[in-house]
Amino acid sequence: MWLANIIIVIMSLILIGIYFSLYRTIRGKIFKHLLTSTNKIIGLSYNTKSNNLNLEKRGDKWFLVDDEWEADKHKVYELIAKLRDILVQERIRGVQDKSSYGIGSGGVVTVKYKNKSIDLELGSAVPDHDGLIYIMMTGDPDILVITDNSLRLNYDESAYCDSYLFSAYYEQVESVEANYNIDSFSMIKKDNGWSYDGKHLLDEKIGKEFVSSILSYETSGYIKEDIKLPKKPEAIITLKVKGRGIPRYFFALDEYPDKYIMPLNRRMFLVDKQIIDNIYAFSHEVFKKSNSDDV
Repeated sequence: MWLANIIIVIMSLILIGIYFSLYRTIRGKIFKHLLTSTNKIIGLSYNTKSNNLNLEKRGDKWFLVDDEWEADKHKVYELIAKLRDILVQERIRGVQDKSSYGIGSGGVVTVKYKNKSIDLELGSAVPDHDGLIYIMMTGDPDILVITDNSLRLNYDESAYCDSYLFSAYYEQVESVEANYNIDSFSMIKKDNGWSYDGKHLLDEKIGKEFVSSILSYETSGYIKEDIKLPKKPEAIITLKVKGRGIPRYFFALDEYPDKYIMPLNRRMFLVDKQIIDNIYAFSHEVFKKSNSDDV
């Protein structure tokens, strides 16, 4: 009987040792089980001595808290997915003095739920191991080693703004009107295609590719300081979406030779001039083609 008990104790110790050995050297997505209920996350933040990013969910929308600006929820969920994919390379147990690991020196990432928060405190780089850093997580006494590119996230708040020039689906767009200095054109959706300047009928496929390209264009950031715009914009593009005209105004400033300034919702967005050039290049191609067809 005593021999059987000894065997059981030994087997138990072996199993416990195997468990903790695997736990110590686990190379899996250890945060995945903590972030499974992404729909229950109500806030995300990243704070350092020099940068702050605070995102908050209100209803089914995400907002940049500091600027009261609606965020692109798809980009927020991409951030959450990247956090879920963090790989732990090693666990360091029983550390009494955590100061030598620089915990917190790299900032704190916080995931907020209704009744709890999870903090990821970023530490120093691992000596003699390029690409590895130390971190600690709420509720875990160990220091974790992860690859630093796991947390190379874009913490610039402008990266989470809803950055598309127009927020609409192709099926919702009824017309396009564009004015560029003395150049202009218009397109109206018809049952059998798109009417171009009221004279030519474009194939549905061509019209769809063009309108879809407009809907895919994004801004390249925004200007935080106050600026004075010229009296007149250099270009105006208006989409009629579900019966409502939605104009976008593009101003040229000498300080931004490759960009237009697009004011929208108290913000001054930067838009690559190439985007506007692409839109008008399409109209010129259509014009040349329509003239050749008329000959």
